Amino acid sequence: MNNCLTCPHCGKVITFTVKRPMPEPEYDHPNPDWPLKQLGLSVRAYNALKNEGYDTIGKVLLALDANVNLARQLHNFGPKCYSEVKMALRRVR
Repeated sequence: MNNCLTCPHCGKVITFTVKRPMPEPEYDHPNPDWPLKQLGLSVRAYNALKNEGYDTIGKVLLALDANVNLARQLHNFGPKCYSEVKMALRRVR
């Protein structure tokens, strides 16, 4: 968006552009068939889930609903990855 201002001292017109950050898309209901990449996870969290067979958002949701100790059961998936996944799922819910 271009904006213009006039300098009160010299009368020159100054043109500038205001850049606004793009809002993150929010979804009312995530599609359980969406690929895991849709969550935008870190490489570590993504690989830990993918290597254990969690390739869709629906599989991750089912695992989290069924088992709160998911972080202890997956290799290279600690509390930080667990909270990252929870936050990502909140964004798409």
